[in-house]
Amino acid sequence: MVPAAWSLSEQKQRKKFQAAITNIPEDITIESLFPEGTSGPFINESNLQSFKIVQEQDGTRILIGYFATWKALSCRLAKNQMWKQTELAWCKHSTPSFRSPR
Repeated sequence: MVPAAWSLSEQKQRKKFQAAITNIPEDITIESLFPEGTSGPFINESNLQSFKIVQEQDGTRILIGYFATWKALSCRLAKNQMWKQTELAWCKHSTPSFRSPR
């Protein structure tokens, strides 16, 4: 999710500091991460600025998190995070480029 108030330059800046959890459990949803419309424990602990959930063609889902600083990203990559009884590992992620080479 990206805050609606973010400018285009802020949206581009967020791509610098991103990490992902691949093959996330089915019960990780926007609703479960934001119970009652406020950020839940998983979001608060992860120190995310924003996030999105992406479903791949094979059905697997990825949680992509955007961090405010390199330090926040590095701290998150250094330590796994718990979701209920499951330990999840964050890994470095970058947005794919769909530009054709010149």
